[in-house]
Amino acid sequence: LKGLVLGIKDNDNSYYSSFLMAGMVHILGASGFNVALLAGYFKNLRNFLPGKLVSIFILLFIWFYTWFLGGEPPLLRASLMMSLGMLLVQFGFKSHSKTILFTSGLAILLIDLSLVKSLSFWFSILATLGLVIFRNRLILFNSSKTNLLSFFKDEFLTSFSAQILILPLAIFIFNEINWLSFISNSLLLFPVAWFTQVGFIFFIILSIFSRTILSWAIYPFLLIY
Repeated sequence: LKGLVLGIKDNDNSYYSSFLMAGMVHILGASGFNVALLAGYFKNLRNFLPGKLVSIFILLFIWFYTWFLGGEPPLLRASLMMSLGMLLVQFGFKSHSKTILFTSGLAILLIDLSLVKSLSFWFSILATLGLVIFRNRLILFNSSKTNLLSFFKDEFLTSFSAQILILPLAIFIFNEINWLSFISNSLLLFPVAWFTQVGFIFFIILSIFSRTILSWAIYPFLLIY
């Protein structure tokens, strides 16, 4: 939970090796996934506030979050992509995902060229590029029916799309293929989104009421969670 919400990495904990073996270690740290979830919180505000005001609020919040977690490459990539996409739409331009991704990646390297050696930077770029190129094409092969099997097929194809371009680099770096990751990510990423969203709320409440009796009232629920 601390990894998902606050990006706190602890490689020495007892469960790190289990997550690594299951191919799910990426959820122990904050990524573009978190930025998308945060933006999703505030999109519903468009029903009550002007669109421009909501867009400004979203951008301020995601950039504060990115700064607060130290500007990790995946967070920078996601925040830059979202900012560029929203600005292009605001000014009436067409937004192409591949162009926005390339521009964001280039901007990050211009800010800090040493990140060209960062695995998290390349994994983030390649995973996003895989989703942009392959996801919609692969989803066409899935049934249009909204049943449980179709849902898990969609999750698998999304996970597979994100990992297609990462796979060669992972093999080159780690000299192995973790086939389990395709299954584990397909089955477990959708509840992770829910855990992360609720986790944000828990941490906000605990940080505000950390020295009051309310924090003790919430604590048992946090343990269960």
